[in-house]
Amino acid sequence: MQGSGSKHGEKGTVDLWSGHGLANETGIYSGYLYAAKAVQVVQDFAAASRAAVERREVPHAGLLLYLAWHNTHTPLECPPEWMYPSWPAFNNSLAERMTFNCMAHILDDGIANVTTALRVAGLWDHTLLFFAAGVLLP
Repeated sequence: MQGSGSKHGEKGTVDLWSGHGLANETGIYSGYLYAAKAVQVVQDFAAASRAAVERREVPHAGLLLYLAWHNTHTPLECPPEWMYPSWPAFNNSLAERMTFNCMAHILDDGIANVTTALRVAGLWDHTLLFFAAGVLLP
């Protein structure tokens, strides 16, 4: 979930940072973490902007939030609470597809949480949202 999973043997290594240090949030699916952190950033920005206006100060000019989810790439992992029940007819290929679909569903929910936070904070009408997907070529 937050391990490097590299081919160099350090599969148990946690590689998740928060601010300027290692995050101590192991065992939590990263899609959940990223969505929760992004929602918190939006809420904190909105609160700071409201406070600045109340103090008759100029609020921050804007918020740039770069959110690089990596749900939909290897390793194919999905929290058990999102997995569909196993059916005996599933072969490995279909099981992998269902795991990937689960990962995409969590990504969709995370995006919904962030866009809802932007709406609640009154920032949605001033938001420019980009989605990009990368493809590795051989």
